Amino acid sequence: MKTYSTLKGGVTLLLLLGFIYAPFMLSSQSLDEKVEQLDASFRQQRLTLEDLKLEQIERDLKKNGLPKRAANEEVISHPGFWLSYSETHEQPLWVAHMILPEINEYCAPRSDRFLQDSTLQNLSASNEPYADQKPKKYDRGHMAPAADFRWSPKAMDASFYFSNISPQKSTFNQNFWAQLEVFVRDYVRYYESPLYVVTGPVLKGQMDQLENAEKTEKVSIPSAYFKVLMDLKRNRAIGFLVPQTATSRSKPSKYAMKIDDIEKETGIDFFASFRKKMEDDLESQLDYEIWDVGINPAEATPVTMTPSDNEKGIFNTLQAVAHKGEAIKVVGKVISVTQSDDGTIRLALDKNYSKGKCSISIEGVPWSLDATLPYRDFRGLTVVADGTVKNGAFGRVDVIISGVGDIQLWNR
Repeated sequence: MKTYSTLKGGVTLLLLLGFIYAPFMLSSQSLDEKVEQLDASFRQQRLTLEDLKLEQIERDLKKNGLPKRAANEEVISHPGFWLSYSETHEQPLWVAHMILPEINEYCAPRSDRFLQDSTLQNLSASNEPYADQKPKKYDRGHMAPAADFRWSPKAMDASFYFSNISPQKSTFNQNFWAQLEVFVRDYVRYYESPLYVVTGPVLKGQMDQLENAEKTEKVSIPSAYFKVLMDLKRNRAIGFLVPQTATSRSKPSKYAMKIDDIEKETGIDFFASFRKKMEDDLESQLDYEIWDVGINPAEATPVTMTPSDNEKGIFNTLQAVAHKGEAIKVVGKVISVTQSDDGTIRLALDKNYSKGKCSISIEGVPWSLDATLPYRDFRGLTVVADGTVKNGAFGRVDVIISGVGDIQLWNR
């Protein structure tokens, strides 16, 4: 079998040869023929790239993103995700997938073609228990959402296997649960990097069941669902445990919790492939603000400094005002990250820029949509910036730094 690097190298060579010879091949063709040929070439390249990315996801999930496997537990992979299936409850115990930044670039049409999963040792649930409801109260709820795979028609189609489906109240599935899925995708869009996600039902206690008309197929109805997130690039993780009673007016923050606590509720050991220290660090985090990119983090009071800190040249945002023209270190919580028309990037500290006393500034950065990307990692976190204090407008000051390397997390 060819390795990923071999496949990738082959694709790169084919693309390079295509660009070298394309002008000669197209020179004698009509405009319509040229467009048709190039369009066909790009479609084939996209399909090849899709396969490679799906291969990467399978590898990375196996290495980093899967829960601990119990004895005799049936774990299988589909394009874009892995899952563990419960024959007893006719639904997944968990589904692990990755959301890629490619969701910003391409949107495959939703197929809505629900199918039994024949790759399991026994068939998964079918559509009958859902179709035979009278009246209909429960939707076919995706654990790995179809919209998370909008860049890959193959993964999106696979997400409609019933092995990825659990019965969710229509009012829950179409409102809060859908909003939580958008909340997660917004994080990926904001940071433009992959996110590991594990989702599933809480299968314990007495549960009602959906049944087909013959009562030969029974699907348990969970009272709650979990979703755990891991941003490996930033060493961040968080969990959500959501009851089916959550409404459209509920906020994700209400159901945020440490992954450790979700493990206690579900009995699932998440991200078990990491060394214990790293696993413990990830699963003990509960810093909701850095995940909610739809609102600016809550404002903060200036960090309390000690005389010893000041002797080392470290000051908070109020003290920095008295050190104009000096090279110092300034500590504060990053509330927003913006770029002005003149190219200056500002990280407002402790309060929004219009109300705050101090910002971290990087001057002369060519304006672009991606210019602030390296600095977004600090959003909602308390940092220390090593720079020179410059006088700003309306009594504010800017700590002028040269780049992202002059910012560190403040750990006292």
